[in-house]
Amino acid sequence: MIKLADLLKESTITPDDINRILKRTGDEQDLAEPTWDEFTPEICNDGFCDIFAEKFREEYPGAEIWSTYWSIGMTMGHVWVKYKGKYYDAEAPNGVDDWKQIPYIQRVFKERGKYPNDIEVF
Repeated sequence: MIKLADLLKESTITPDDINRILKRTGDEQDLAEPTWDEFTPEICNDGFCDIFAEKFREEYPGAEIWSTYWSIGMTMGHVWVKYKGKYYDAEAPNGVDDWKQIPYIQRVFKERGKYPNDIEVF
């Protein structure tokens, strides 16, 4: 028998789901050091976005991992996921309709005046 909760999980990703994945990402990196007050989405996207994307795909099989290697500031590239028509990363817990709306990508656009042209899908 299919349960309503199972159907909802498959069709809807909530900010709580993203927070759970964010926590799993931080736990894997042993970020419980006293200097880490909290593992924020911004911190995650500053070096742990690839791990976040892998954790997302573990929880939601079928998610595609997208990446760019363009850099802004000291950060090199970015990794995010596409799942059921929406794009997610730690800073986009509700998902966005276009990968160009991902906050990191918006920062690249603001700094460079153009979008990355080296997008890869895994």
